[in-house]
Amino acid sequence: WLDGTTYYVSTQKQGVKVIAHNESQAMFKNCSNLIYIDLSGLDTSFATQMGEMFRGCSSLASLDVSGFNTSKVTGMGWMFNGCNNLTSLDVSLFDTSNVTDMSGMFSDCTSLKSLLDEENPYNKGRLYIPKVTSIGASAFENCKNFDNAILKKLIEKINKTDESYDSLKIIQ
Repeated sequence: WLDGTTYYVSTQKQGVKVIAHNESQAMFKNCSNLIYIDLSGLDTSFATQMGEMFRGCSSLASLDVSGFNTSKVTGMGWMFNGCNNLTSLDVSLFDTSNVTDMSGMFSDCTSLKSLLDEENPYNKGRLYIPKVTSIGASAFENCKNFDNAILKKLIEKINKTDESYDSLKIIQ
């Protein structure tokens, strides 16, 4: 339900979660007035597509995706594109072992400074993407406030082909 500028994903029954459809792309796309989304009541364990999920959510000040089960997800392209009010986003618990598409995933997140919460005790310290075939030069396009030291760490942890590395380091 929507309460002003806050969206709550809930069944309103204690302990019962909303089960996200396997095709969950564009779920919140262009919800440009939302400042906060409470995702604690969302079960994403069946989702295979999350592309454009938050695309155009330009007013989001924070977003907690730490409870997302992404083990079956193959598509995350443009997932956070245009979330230009987000300053940090911890995706360190994402299981990206099946993801093949991350095109433009963080593009136009102009305020984004970090993707990995260094204080998180559960932080895997990396974004593991063994099957990614599409990152593209637009993955971090216009992320002008991104902490380059953190990006360098992320790039080192990816250990992908030279082409992927080159496309990621364009914002440095």
